Amino acid sequence: QDQHPFIFNMLTTVAIKNMLYDLDIQASIKYPNDIIVNNKKIAGVLTDIINVQGQKYAVVGIGLNVNTLTFPQTIPDGISLFQLLLKNINKEELFKKLIFNIKDVIKIYINQKNNIKKLYCENLQGFNNYVMAFLRGKKVFLRIVDITVQGVLTIQEKKSMVISKVKSTEVKFNLT
Repeated sequence: QDQHPFIFNMLTTVAIKNMLYDLDIQASIKYPNDIIVNNKKIAGVLTDIINVQGQKYAVVGIGLNVNTLTFPQTIPDGISLFQLLLKNINKEELFKKLIFNIKDVIKIYINQKNNIKKLYCENLQGFNNYVMAFLRGKKVFLRIVDITVQGVLTIQEKKSMVISKVKSTEVKFNLT
């Protein structure tokens, strides 16, 4: 079945956010594919659909800062589970928790497709509240009004109140 890669992005970011919640870590999603804790990036997700001999497969890559003690000056906005929990994390156990959460979110998607979009939006920075962003290179305050399963945003600029649709390449949200 034809699926847009952004569906898998929504599924995975929600699963990571839920896994962090299970570890008593409050996180949010920064559009389109980052997980943020305390205004710092703890994880990111990349998705693609590949075609192998006529079969389509989703490829999902997850980068999660686990046992990093410190970040270089070139990565000032990074944070790790070790820094948050002040202990080394067993990566195998963490991976099991992540797989459990991914399976759980996939079940929700299979049974109630609209709930994934709702869960993604509930945890999305800037959804129905104004945040600073760069829209086509210009600094603006905007809020996300809606999002399609293809990842296209409907946004509203605060100053002009103009509502428009934008792709991820047109908007960049700052850590807030």
